[in-house]
Amino acid sequence: MIESIKKYCDVPVLGVLPKNKAVEIPDRHLGLIPAGEQDMLHTRIETLGNLVKENVDLEALLRVAQHARPLELSDAQKAQIVVDTHNRVTDKVKLGIVRDKAFSFYYPENIEALEDAGAELVAVDALHDGKLPDDICGLYIGGGFPEVMAEEISANRSLLEDIKAKADAEFPIYAECGGLMFLSRNIIDGEAVYPMTGVFDCDVEMTAKPQGIGYTIQKVLPGNPFYAEGDTVIGHEFHNSRVVNMGESLQYGFATERGKCIKPGFDALVYKNTMAGYHHLHVYGAPEWADNFCNLARIWKENGVKQ
Repeated sequence: MIESIKKYCDVPVLGVLPKNKAVEIPDRHLGLIPAGEQDMLHTRIETLGNLVKENVDLEALLRVAQHARPLELSDAQKAQIVVDTHNRVTDKVKLGIVRDKAFSFYYPENIEALEDAGAELVAVDALHDGKLPDDICGLYIGGGFPEVMAEEISANRSLLEDIKAKADAEFPIYAECGGLMFLSRNIIDGEAVYPMTGVFDCDVEMTAKPQGIGYTIQKVLPGNPFYAEGDTVIGHEFHNSRVVNMGESLQYGFATERGKCIKPGFDALVYKNTMAGYHHLHVYGAPEWADNFCNLARIWKENGVKQ
């Protein structure tokens, strides 16, 4: 293989990494197991580093890197950097973000957009924290695998009850996929039933096969606290679960133009200032999202706790 690359590609081969089970990345439904769940990750990285040292000509690699031409930004990219710098907000507001072994699916650009909009993000651990931090004014719950740790999450009743009380008091909460599961009444996995926060009158049932994979296009419905009515929001969905046992009074925030989502034609359950759906947002699919989220949090901050 090395000789073929040299002959037909005219590319120098600086090394070849051999197969090694010690650096294989495990997977399960929906793909790779997130790094946050892998206790042996640092050992795997160290092993991989040793393999590189043993099988790659590092001196040659450094020579190539040192002689590489610097990347040049286009005029449009340079202009965007100036815009982003000028748009940084000084009116800070604290938002909780659930980041732990169960919830780890976040686009870095979403987090950066929230920070640029004035958010100071405070980590929340759904497995171990007994309540939300007192000084946060909103909560972001991303995707992940809450079904894998459903028993531990369900046992943390004080946090679940605190989040339910906050939602009842119009506290801003934005949740995606795993976050939707977390805000449901129960996660059902086979014969096991794990009570969750109960913000929404529905259960989420795990399935053997994916229920929704691909890009989504949503039209914002009236009453959606995070978007302007009529706007189009673009994102994706990827889930092995479905919403079941739905109450009759559920309100939806999106009319789905593309995607499976919660039910045909609709996604994003809405309750007061809480919204949760299967739709995963990338901020470039709705650039106003970060500002809207932070502004909702500022209103909460100004009005004070309503419990």
